[in-house]
Amino acid sequence: MTKLDAKIISQIELLKKGSDEAVLRELNTLRKDGSLPLIPVILERWKNSTNETLNKSIFEFMVDIRLQEALSEIIKAIRNPEFAERKNLLIAILWQSVLDPSEYLEDLISIALNGDYMTILEVSTVVESFDAVFNEQEVMDAIYQIDERLDEEQDEIQKNILISLKKVVSQLPVD
Repeated sequence: MTKLDAKIISQIELLKKGSDEAVLRELNTLRKDGSLPLIPVILERWKNSTNETLNKSIFEFMVDIRLQEALSEIIKAIRNPEFAERKNLLIAILWQSVLDPSEYLEDLISIALNGDYMTILEVSTVVESFDAVFNEQEVMDAIYQIDERLDEEQDEIQKNILISLKKVVSQLPVD
């Protein structure tokens, strides 16, 4: 086992079992030299935490992440029913961070269409923040999915938010 492996194992144990105060200190250390294997552990700790200071710190830590590879872990957490209480905050991380979630357009549309009005609103904000050019078919597929959901939707508020999402998706640049 290398020294780096031992350090990561030690950090994982601390993040899983350490006191809230110890986790807060570790998050400050990780801000300087974060490690991708620790992201799922940090998310798991956040899922189970009732400490508001720790929750805020973990959210801020996630927003500060610069590792593009962390997006897959965030998307997994958003899709995981165990994170239902944190889902909209996880989506908010995507538009508040410097990460580029544009490769997850299909996932985000699916998440929005299976969520409540706040989820749709958060996803709209993420899509609005995209700075990428998309394949025309990908955008058309997203619009089609939104249209299908609109046809089924009975609630006027939900319908209006879906219409807003459709407008945002329709304005994405295509090649």
